[in-house]
Amino acid sequence: MKISLVIPTRSRAIYLRECLKTVAIAVQACDHDVEVIVSDNASDDETEEVCAQSNITGLKYFRQPDRLSMRQNFEAGLHASTGSHVVFIGDDDAVAPNGLVLLYEMIESGDHDIFKWRIVNYVWPDPDRGQQGGVVLRNNKLLGRVRRIDPKALLADFKAARFGGYQSGAMVYHGCISRRLINKVRAAQNGTYFWTSCPDVYVSVANLVHADSDILAVDLPVTIGGSSPRSNGTAGVEYIQNSARSSTSEHAKFVSELAGDPCLGQTTAMCPSINLVTIDALQLSHKFGGVPLDLAETAWLARITPEIKNFYGDVATDMRAQASILLPSLKDKIEEIPARLNAPVPRQAPTKETAASANTSIGLTKIKVNCSSDMNGLTDASKVIDQICGASVPFAELPTTVFGSLLRLRKMIGRARAYKNQLP
Repeated sequence: MKISLVIPTRSRAIYLRECLKTVAIAVQACDHDVEVIVSDNASDDETEEVCAQSNITGLKYFRQPDRLSMRQNFEAGLHASTGSHVVFIGDDDAVAPNGLVLLYEMIESGDHDIFKWRIVNYVWPDPDRGQQGGVVLRNNKLLGRVRRIDPKALLADFKAARFGGYQSGAMVYHGCISRRLINKVRAAQNGTYFWTSCPDVYVSVANLVHADSDILAVDLPVTIGGSSPRSNGTAGVEYIQNSARSSTSEHAKFVSELAGDPCLGQTTAMCPSINLVTIDALQLSHKFGGVPLDLAETAWLARITPEIKNFYGDVATDMRAQASILLPSLKDKIEEIPARLNAPVPRQAPTKETAASANTSIGLTKIKVNCSSDMNGLTDASKVIDQICGASVPFAELPTTVFGSLLRLRKMIGRARAYKNQLP
């Protein structure tokens, strides 16, 4: 058994450096076979040097000679991997210090192809705006409870539009998928695993279509998501807010890279809605799998209607056009959905004064932790998250009942208070 940790990257060495520090800590803590692969999408910065300087034994660095689409770079990283189980994270993400230990124990506990965990999101600091890095821990979602999920029931929730977000699916991005299932999905899809402009969204659905064993999930973080000033998510928000339409913006570069990709679905690279990409993923994955799709179109219309109403100008026009392609029987109703009358006000970063006054707070429902204001905050944050969540407990000792989870809640709050008391 071997875990392949794949990290696609492109010209974000400043974030990748800190990501690899967290990976090195996690690999050192794990006495099992771990393969770390960096798939570099033709970076024009010191990405190669950062990888060479990493102290991760056996790190494999692959550089694309020319810029590919994000989907193609994901596929290249997967192709380079050799592990029995595969995990993807981004170059501004992290692995929890005990994350790989926990994941290995999960894999060894039974015959499963899909492994899920709770993702804690870290907001990177923005020194130019005086914004600290920090995390918010939702207590009830991080109590270590072990769950087994029926993939077919979860897929039915997706088709009925009654799920929280695409992260609810069977992700390989901040999730773990066995090579057996990956090969099964690939075989049904002309040898290609990732499809559409949002490859992580697509496979979170496609894996469910082909899964034949229960999903094993744990309410602890194995990996930590990162939101940096240069992340794709941030660039997408800027696009939606009508503030990044220039040809040099991050989102424009992302779109241009998709131009020659032959494995996209019906949604375009400029699609402003993850909901529409999810519908596209459902339709395409069922088509590949030869499985009839009984999509609850009326429920999906109800899900996307508030989204369209909140969009402005040509963003709303784009979404109505693409929604009509995906749900042609509802085209007339889609075209009647009104758009926002005024452009949304772009999100404002906190001033240096308000950012400096923020501190760690502890409540019954959430714990907010502000970390150091320099780039080392990601490494600091991963250690703090691991400490407060108590992630070093062996997997076999984690609770499977609500009562056991409540006992861990009390301990979690106690650890958070102990951490706060150590702060200067």
